[in-house]
Amino acid sequence: MVSSKILHKHSDDTLKQRIESWITAFAYECGLFEKSNVWEEFWHTYKEEPLLTMMATGISRFDQDGSISIVREFPVYQNKKHIGRCDLFLNYNDNKEHYYIEAKYVKATWETGFIEWAGKENEKYLAEVRSQLYKYQEAYCNSNSLVFNCIVIFNLVGFKKKEDFDKYLIKANSQSYPNGYSYAYFHIDKPEESKYRKYYLLELAVIADSMIS
Repeated sequence: MVSSKILHKHSDDTLKQRIESWITAFAYECGLFEKSNVWEEFWHTYKEEPLLTMMATGISRFDQDGSISIVREFPVYQNKKHIGRCDLFLNYNDNKEHYYIEAKYVKATWETGFIEWAGKENEKYLAEVRSQLYKYQEAYCNSNSLVFNCIVIFNLVGFKKKEDFDKYLIKANSQSYPNGYSYAYFHIDKPEESKYRKYYLLELAVIADSMIS
């Protein structure tokens, strides 16, 4: 699996570094899966739950000093009432940083990818997810901690022709993303004998809100 450089647009260096470490860990875990499970068709695995689990596993694998508490499907309560589950909760204990993360696997139209989807559907979807994350944040807001709301979007895009694939890579690498975005893609190998698309990218975008304390 070949990964791109990570494109960031953040004013907060700490947040940028955290997200970069998540994407790096995710890329490692995906590569390990691809290497270890050659018998598995990749589209069976590339859905929201297993992809986010691979990210969480990668973060844990690289956390050698045990400084991060990691919980999938973190149950959130407010006034003793269950109000929902956060897809992934990270607590950097020493730095008192809390990250509430919601994930989505986007079923974009083939050969349009995340870039076009983001232009049409992005704001509507982000508004819905942010309202959910803010509820979690309010329920567990700790005045002694820094709280971050993050949205992770996965997208699989495929191309039949090499020239279309190359054009998309140029567009992805030159795209101007909004503030708070991080973007990367991973080139997935596909057997040449495939009668369907031959060139695949797994795209990953992380959208992080401003720091809240």
